[in-house]
Amino acid sequence: MSKFDSFVIFAEMRTGSNLLEAALNALEGVTCHGEAFNPALIGYPKRTELLGVTREDRDADPMVLWRKIRSAPGLNGCRYFHNHDARVFEAMLKDPKCAKIVLTCNPIESYVSLMIARATGQWKLGDAKHRKAAQAEFDAREFEEHLATLQGFQILLMNALQTSGQTAFYIDYEDAQSVEVLNGLAAWLGVEARLSALPDVWCRKTPSRSRPRSRTSPRWRPRSRGWIASTCRAPRIRTAPGRQRARLRGLQGGVVALHAAAPRTRCADPRLDGKPRPARG
Repeated sequence: MSKFDSFVIFAEMRTGSNLLEAALNALEGVTCHGEAFNPALIGYPKRTELLGVTREDRDADPMVLWRKIRSAPGLNGCRYFHNHDARVFEAMLKDPKCAKIVLTCNPIESYVSLMIARATGQWKLGDAKHRKAAQAEFDAREFEEHLATLQGFQILLMNALQTSGQTAFYIDYEDAQSVEVLNGLAAWLGVEARLSALPDVWCRKTPSRSRPRSRTSPRWRPRSRGWIASTCRAPRIRTAPGRQRARLRGLQGGVVALHAAAPRTRCADPRLDGKPRPARG
């Protein structure tokens, strides 16, 4: 018997959460109900209700919908982003029977994908032949804010799991395209079903050869994996106290690597109520 009775995918926009949701929904007995607590929609665009709960009822009390999700047949869950309804966030975190899946992605790649999606209006794409072409412009200041938001939410999750004695299943966007890794996730969830192939419903979230224009570097080039991105003339990013900063380290030939470090001092997340986090050694 599974030790979990529900799950939540902690992710962000343009990190591959649609792909991961499709893979979980392909497992017998598992259902992911989309962005159930997105203030702008309920589950999916153009939906007016989810599991019999209307958007108005959910907005009045999100716990009504969360209880419906938990009690639905099989193993049920949803995707949760940093800007989703904060009133249900604590209940998810404190419940040890709610499996926490943390999906990450190279932040520069997700930022570029976000800019392209905004420019083209294409947020989901099942066939690459329908992809619209667009060139993204890299804005260093906007990216710094984007990165700080990701860092803040990740450190919030990590601290909550540490203090409650829980652990999460961490998975990267690239690894989410591995049948073996996805089946490992199924085993961790306590699900007997397994995948034989990836769900053939989404194409790559960004063109593999996309090259956004940078206001400071026309030769910008992302690395394919991890939270490190190489640039040829990276923009100077101002640092902040503690670890909530993007640190630039110089390498040979003027190439630098942008290392994202978790914040230690302040986190721009409303769930921390503006209180500074204690510094760590």
